[in-house]
Amino acid sequence: MASEYYKWKYRNEQHRETPEYTAEERRKNWWYYNKWNVIFGIIAAILLIDLFRTATGMKTEKPDCMIAFITERTLDQETIEQFENELAVYADDYNGDGKTLIKIRQYLMPENPTAEEQIYASYASEITLVSDIEECSSFLFIMKDPEAFQKAFAVLSYPDGSLPEETVSGLDCAAAWKDLPVFGKMDIDPELREILKDCYIGRRGFWTEKTTANAEQCAEFFHTLIAQKGQ
Repeated sequence: MASEYYKWKYRNEQHRETPEYTAEERRKNWWYYNKWNVIFGIIAAILLIDLFRTATGMKTEKPDCMIAFITERTLDQETIEQFENELAVYADDYNGDGKTLIKIRQYLMPENPTAEEQIYASYASEITLVSDIEECSSFLFIMKDPEAFQKAFAVLSYPDGSLPEETVSGLDCAAAWKDLPVFGKMDIDPELREILKDCYIGRRGFWTEKTTANAEQCAEFFHTLIAQKGQ
């Protein structure tokens, strides 16, 4: 009887056919429901690999100074390595391992991301950048908009290392690459040079006892880079 009753109750209901989706619509639907699992899975994988390399001794090269490079588009590794080598000329062997190594980490943050994949890639980069800041990994930061960067992360100090007030503009804490004499001397990729023309470099401040590795020496490296600014 119950079966007949429900047949009568829903006699005017139209049968809903399962809609057919295109391959692109299925991908977008899958990404919508799984994007955060993918993002956090990637981050977890990176951290696990890093821990594994450290535990097994595979991670043998320790940089003398780490730099976070916030870019609107990802540069190829060869270009980044060339930039690292050019910067290393102005640094020294701060950790005593017999070599001078400057390491740059790229963080993708487009100004106005449009594509969905690019938006979520930007989210993932921001999460890892926050982790970088919290772990005091990078001493120097290269970014296009220091004012927006300082408002978002409040990590930059004045060039001498003193801590700014909350209302201080990030522009007061960074130097424009185009004004640095060392910039003109660097043999770097033309694409990278064009990007750096609109970028600034600043050092991080320390509000607690926790600091980056080789902090004092990295500060000297930073002062070497910005020496005679605008002259």
